Amino acid sequence: MPGISARNAPSHVVAHLKPDYLPITETFIYETLLHARRFEPVVVAEQLLNLDRFPVPRLVEVRTRPARPISRALARIGRGLSRMPSSQAYHYLRAVAGLRPSLMHAHFGLTGYFASAIRARLDIPLITTFYGYDLSMPDREPEWQARYLDLFRLGDLFLVEGPSMRNRLLDLGCPAHKVAIQRVGIDLSRFKFKPRAAAPDEEVVLLHCGRMVEKKGHEMALRALADCREEFPNVRLSMIGDGPLRAHLEELVGTLGLSESVAFLGSMGHADYVEALTRAHLVIQPSLTSEDGDSEGGAPTTLLEAQASGAPVVASKHADIPFVVEDGASGMLAAEADVAATSAALKRMLRARSRWPEFGRRGRHYVETYHEIGRTVEALEARYLRVLQPPGEGVRADSPSAR
Repeated sequence: MPGISARNAPSHVVAHLKPDYLPITETFIYETLLHARRFEPVVVAEQLLNLDRFPVPRLVEVRTRPARPISRALARIGRGLSRMPSSQAYHYLRAVAGLRPSLMHAHFGLTGYFASAIRARLDIPLITTFYGYDLSMPDREPEWQARYLDLFRLGDLFLVEGPSMRNRLLDLGCPAHKVAIQRVGIDLSRFKFKPRAAAPDEEVVLLHCGRMVEKKGHEMALRALADCREEFPNVRLSMIGDGPLRAHLEELVGTLGLSESVAFLGSMGHADYVEALTRAHLVIQPSLTSEDGDSEGGAPTTLLEAQASGAPVVASKHADIPFVVEDGASGMLAAEADVAATSAALKRMLRARSRWPEFGRRGRHYVETYHEIGRTVEALEARYLRVLQPPGEGVRADSPSAR
């Protein structure tokens, strides 16, 4: 971890609570850990995944062992720490206490909820980052409304990717002064900028990347492509990812007559993904709110990575996507869950191929300005310091200087 080895003996430890460390789709969390400077990150996790891809210098594994008497204070405050058995909750408490961290950073709202019991028991400040599906939990399981209210009361700061997520958190009852926008960080060294270009008769490669679930808009992308076939027969769509909808999507490809135009590439490592992104002319991401209420919450990180690489994007006006994609400047945005609008946006982009280099430069500049990993980690660590300041000396989370 280059960032960690370069630090000048940080005096503060941050316990990063991430029960499943780390799914391959959550590279944005790893980048934050990797580029830490003033604070030493220590991961506290129970299920260890992909450690070969996401190594960290310090990780505390929470092991499930035979039940031991849980402390009475934790039982009173945590009420079992969400859905965890009390013995499991007790071991999380012990793991954090043993680290003696300056603060805790919980990743996802569900993790924040059980961490709030530890915060109350050990009096260690707690920051929670919401990422998307966790914001829709109260819609799917109403008991999470009350749980989040407990979290908002006990937690010190809540981070979100953009204004749409911020408004959703406020609607759930989070005090405005406890919410701040923390942009997703992108390591620009991993994405070489390449202006896109294609001759009128050249095959155009369109890329979609995401887990094959409803909110990612795979079906929108396929139906939009089918609608464009008459005018643009030389467009090919590559789909990276896997998931429960794959069989349905493969069947839909046949139904729409796209078998020769769509390739399912499956899940792949980051290096292979970056290579596929570099080969693509355009990226399409028509995200939407699924039937069960799940949504992106913020914006897919793939849209930031696409713009970092110079690829123009076609996406939807969903969640915080309009916050990170400039409609008509770095991409084309369409109304959410609207096949005709998505098709129209894709056609506009295909007709504007002379402007693709301009779109690419604008997107790269945007990511350099607002999402470069060094800048975002600096902003995050400044927030850590403000949380650690005595009451009355910090900066309000919702003040301009905190953004």
